[in-house]
Amino acid sequence: MRAWEEMRDISKYPFIREYKPLFAKMYKQMIVNAPCIVTIPRKGPRLFDLFEDVCMVSPPIITPKALDFSSLEKLKSRCVPVFDDIIIHGSTMQDAVDALINKGITPIPYSLVFDIDNSKFRGVKSGIRLPHKMIVNFSCQIANSFSLLGIPYDIDHPLLFLNNVSYEEVFAIKEKVNAIDISSILQKKYGISNMVFHYNPPFTLDTFFNVDNCDFSSTLSKIRIFYNKRNVRLCIVPILPFEFRIKDINKPVFGNEILNNITERALSIFEENNLPTPEREEAIYRLSVYLIEYVYGLSFLYQYSKILNKDLSSTFILRPKDVILIFGETFGEFIIRKLENSSNQIIKSILKPAITITTPPMNKNLVKIENKELFKEIFKTDEYKDIRDHLVWDSEINCIWNVCRLLRKKDIITRDPEKIISDRLKFGFTFRDLLLIARQKCESISPKLLSISIDYLIDKGVVVPLFMKYPTGYWVRAFRFGESLYNSPESLRAHYLKDTLPCFFENIKKDTISQFDFEKLYSYLHHLLKNNIHYEGLGMKVGFDKFGARPFVEAFIRMEEGGPVGSKPFLQESLQRNYLIEEGNGYKLNEAALRTIYSDDSPLGSLTGDANLYVVFFADLLFSEDKPHERKDKIALLLSTCNNPTNFLNAYKVGIYAWFQHREVQFSRLLNEMLLLLAKEQRNPKYWTEIDGLLEDLATRLKQCETKRRVWNSASELIKKIDDWSKKNMYRERLWNKIKNISIDIRKFDDKEQIQYDYLYMLYLICRSMTNILRSALTHYIGVGTKKYKSLEDYIKEHNKLINYYKYVVSLDEIREISITTVSFENFNNILKTLKSNYEKLYGKFEEIKAFDEQPPKFKEFEQDMAIVGYDLKGFSDMSPSERDRIEAVIDKHMKTYLKSIGEEKYYKTVLNDENMWPVSTVEKALRAAQKLLEILKSEHKYARIAIHFTSPNDRIKIYEQEKVLGGDCFIVCARLREIAEDIQKNRGETSNVILLTKDAYLNLSNDLRDKLFPTGPLKKPVQGKSVREIEYYEIDEKKIRDCFSPPKLEEFFNV
Repeated sequence: MRAWEEMRDISKYPFIREYKPLFAKMYKQMIVNAPCIVTIPRKGPRLFDLFEDVCMVSPPIITPKALDFSSLEKLKSRCVPVFDDIIIHGSTMQDAVDALINKGITPIPYSLVFDIDNSKFRGVKSGIRLPHKMIVNFSCQIANSFSLLGIPYDIDHPLLFLNNVSYEEVFAIKEKVNAIDISSILQKKYGISNMVFHYNPPFTLDTFFNVDNCDFSSTLSKIRIFYNKRNVRLCIVPILPFEFRIKDINKPVFGNEILNNITERALSIFEENNLPTPEREEAIYRLSVYLIEYVYGLSFLYQYSKILNKDLSSTFILRPKDVILIFGETFGEFIIRKLENSSNQIIKSILKPAITITTPPMNKNLVKIENKELFKEIFKTDEYKDIRDHLVWDSEINCIWNVCRLLRKKDIITRDPEKIISDRLKFGFTFRDLLLIARQKCESISPKLLSISIDYLIDKGVVVPLFMKYPTGYWVRAFRFGESLYNSPESLRAHYLKDTLPCFFENIKKDTISQFDFEKLYSYLHHLLKNNIHYEGLGMKVGFDKFGARPFVEAFIRMEEGGPVGSKPFLQESLQRNYLIEEGNGYKLNEAALRTIYSDDSPLGSLTGDANLYVVFFADLLFSEDKPHERKDKIALLLSTCNNPTNFLNAYKVGIYAWFQHREVQFSRLLNEMLLLLAKEQRNPKYWTEIDGLLEDLATRLKQCETKRRVWNSASELIKKIDDWSKKNMYRERLWNKIKNISIDIRKFDDKEQIQYDYLYMLYLICRSMTNILRSALTHYIGVGTKKYKSLEDYIKEHNKLINYYKYVVSLDEIREISITTVSFENFNNILKTLKSNYEKLYGKFEEIKAFDEQPPKFKEFEQDMAIVGYDLKGFSDMSPSERDRIEAVIDKHMKTYLKSIGEEKYYKTVLNDENMWPVSTVEKALRAAQKLLEILKSEHKYARIAIHFTSPNDRIKIYEQEKVLGGDCFIVCARLREIAEDIQKNRGETSNVILLTKDAYLNLSNDLRDKLFPTGPLKKPVQGKSVREIEYYEIDEKKIRDCFSPPKLEEFFNV
């Protein structure tokens, strides 16, 4: 079936179906005696597009900024409805209402939805009033709905429409210009193609501007293309951002006569309306951007008209309602007439030779961020530190996402709960500044991909473009956060879970989803995204077994305090949050919950920008028209235990290892039992049937090996197909490479793995052959077991051929071929003896393969001996969690400062499984650190037991390279000494500190320090442990430490 025959009806989209009756009811109220409707961009205008059939008879629909270009005399003293899709806090609506009142117009505010939890705005007529938890879900749904219109979310650019354009023609343009497809899976299901490419116009800005009156500079230009298969309509959106400063507002802006006529008409309207100069400058900038982008779009249409075999300059249209929306009814119609009548003249001016616009240099060492104050505030001040510490700057999409999160924080800081501040949201960064910020964080950032990322996030409602006067004095197009910042991935994830989960586990053939199935998908997604999430900061834990992507289910069940998401075991949390509901003996996804899955504390709301792209990528991989597989459940191969060479080899060898060393089905054990039964001339079938059952079990284990190998080969073929598929789209290719290299570790065998695989494959073939011979022999000689596919004679011939093939690897004896008509126990006995002899030879090769499992040491020993300090606090386990955290924070703050002052901060809190230990270079420094710790605890009225040890050449500290943590038996010694100190402290029954040194530590003290400290000892005490049996130690009085090491000044360490 062709793709457009499968397209879904947009009217049946849940949001449209649910809110259309409500909008229609409000619309009937708004149009009564209304000269026009003022709608707040961007979502307000797009709602009128979404419910276009409701608005067939309508007064003009304009934005508040269109009033600058409108004749206000007709509107003064009139009641004008002001519409917004949603009122959350009310600042945007307040700005619009104030603007109308200042122009002498009486506003009547309307909103489709009203936030009853947060809004301070009063007197609005709303369609429905909702709590904030449902409001954010509404924001996400509305952004998704607008993506189905086949036009951009942003309303500021000229939209050039071409009707009756076939998909083949659009595809030809896409191939010609190498456009990047950023269509969501939702758009594709509804027949929308969303593409973008960077196109340099064949003119310079000074071709059109009056250079004597205007200063300007441009950034990256691009063309967005939206194609709607439902109505075969192409929408061209030219975007040519530039920074603009006018010297004299009353002098000509353009050097082009046509464009100057339009601006002169606008200036006359400004004069009539007594528009203040700052507002005139902004209005002229917005008009200039629109006109220059129109010319830019016209140049593109003219250049690519041959591709479509049409005279595009005469067939495209400017939709009147789009122009009126921005510039008002009268002036908007004037612009349309002027531009349409002058298109040929404009094209001729374009064709004059000129240097094309190119991206200006973006060397971060030569160009500085222009919005310095905003940058300093969000990146340098402590108020934003709680967010900055959890951000990962590793891709274009994440960089934009992170800046938006910080700007959202600024919005929260500046929000006054008692009043609404006008123009509160007029802050943001230009594309140039965003690029410089991104490159400071990640040098590999591509300007083009950053630009496309902005478009992608604008479509999602995460980024909002705005016109503003920059600190440089130029008018610019800048970007700030959008309402959907925190919840834009939610509906996609909900859709992803609802639509893809059954596909991942299609081969299970169950009506409900098991706990393991559900955990498998979720844990895999977390594993996939772990490089973009700081789990500790979000309170998440994930458990994985040695096979990698497969979840370690016991970890989910047994985690008492911290499950993989949130603070409860995963299944219980999923049921409590209504993500899952019980059905029969299993669980299934609760689709009702997925519609309102967002909440402020939802773990799903905490993922970074890349999470959204990963979800779209996998959904695209499963459902796109050009998906590289025949069956959707084949993608589950990538989630299986065979998803990389290490995991595959671990799974592949299980059956072979069982053949050699399994306690019950070990091949040699079964051989010996059969030889014993033959020696006793035992012919009772029940004994032989038991052995046949065990052989069948062994054969099944070997068969699973072959299944794993086939899965690995199928996955390898699928990976090649996905490689080719991903290259069709730049986003796909980048994400797929990241998934392969980082998340799943898809790669070829290295040399060692290839040798291991070759050996395992040889063993598998021989083991399977020997097992088949035994099972066939039982049937042939004893008459037990089921009939085999081949005769015993055929199995023996295949076996002999196989061992001849591998004779240069392992020398095995051939089995003498027999006649199928001969039933001789002597022959049976000879077969068993030959197989036993071969088993013993084969076992030698098995031992060689086992050597591959021996992991080389993953640590290095320190080259010198060091002292170790370890401590515990008395009564620490009885403290509340908050008190524990406070005490640890106090100790950390002052100990880090002190250790840094003596040059010993490098290994603080790096000891494996024990943060209360750290090494220092000498015992003297260890004692000084102990004295400092006692001083800190004294101010907190706490008591400690402190243990100090010094390593020896035979037991030095080990550093584990991968985790960058310290370990070794020397830390066990210190821990055991700390336990001895605890016993001493308990037996004394008094509030005092206990400080102990091992004999090794004592011997490394100078004679002078020994005399001053005069420790008690040596004492001995046996301890439990494999590596430590007895400890010889000394005790030091805390007063002598205090006297020996004079305390540092309070001002230095307590900031007094």
